[in-house]
Amino acid sequence: MAQYATKAINSLAGAASANERSSAFGALMDQFADLPAISTFVLGAYARPLRADPALKAQWTSAFRNYAMASYEAHFDKYRGSALHVTGSQDYQINGRPCSRVATQLTAKSAGPLAINWYLCDGPDGWKVGDVGVIKGTSELKLAITQRAEMVAFLGANGGDLPKLIARVMQQTAALKKS
Repeated sequence: MAQYATKAINSLAGAASANERSSAFGALMDQFADLPAISTFVLGAYARPLRADPALKAQWTSAFRNYAMASYEAHFDKYRGSALHVTGSQDYQINGRPCSRVATQLTAKSAGPLAINWYLCDGPDGWKVGDVGVIKGTSELKLAITQRAEMVAFLGANGGDLPKLIARVMQQTAALKKS
């Protein structure tokens, strides 16, 4: 896990242009994160229409992937060139699938250390990250769960309108890429 996360973070520093950095980071995220599963999870019960509409599912998955990439790039950019160390792990199972929480610490030159838990499960494509938990003090902020709360709240306030959520996520992605 540490080697993939370190590669992802360092990919933000290695390439010459912002587009090259983004492309390298995206390729690594596609390799070790289960973005299709996460994109469905964050919708909660509002994900049901995706099963019946493959075009809508593809549109949502693409919009969410781009948003996730932009979000994670923006968050981890300040940790370029930092060292990531595994500090422990705990194995468990979800519905019979082997999973593991890998605890790490990211040490940045310009910021204090950041504790991160990576939640991975084994599946048909091997081990994939399903969530990331950032430790703040004594609490843990799980990114997929936080995104789920935001997406479900938006959909609840907008009659479950997935195309409207897709448009909003695309706007947020564009704003993140400008900053």
